[in-house]
Amino acid sequence: MVLSTTEQMKTLRKEVDEAEAAYIKAIEARKPKDQIDKLWDRYNQIDNTNFAKIFELARQEPASETACEMFGWILSNGKTKGGPLNSIGIQSVEFLRDYHATNLNIAKICWELGTPYWDPTFQPATDFLQMAADKNPDREVQGQAILALARRNKKMLKT
Repeated sequence: MVLSTTEQMKTLRKEVDEAEAAYIKAIEARKPKDQIDKLWDRYNQIDNTNFAKIFELARQEPASETACEMFGWILSNGKTKGGPLNSIGIQSVEFLRDYHATNLNIAKICWELGTPYWDPTFQPATDFLQMAADKNPDREVQGQAILALARRNKKMLKT
């Protein structure tokens, strides 16, 4: 049986989420360091493998609801945060800007783009947030977009 693009993305994401949950559970249970390290290695391997696969699948159907969810997940992933923004992160923001600024489920994505991890001069993120603030019909999304824009502007003033 061949899985649809949506099913493939969700399956890959579930693998990452389950590996991360096992790692966090081991930490919380105060498991021995060697067990925690093994779980970290497993999580990191699965995340490294599935991160690019998820993006490639999402870009095949960039306007889909699942792609929107996956682009948001990519932006909250540790591989995208901090340091120079990788090309998958850049393209994810561009797809969100081009296809999902009016999506009712992007409040968390807007919040994410207002965190200190993001370069406030990255124009596609600013454009996405401004479009969400201006055109999204959901007031929570509008509020998160406006708050994110304010945080980005504040950070620019500090630099």
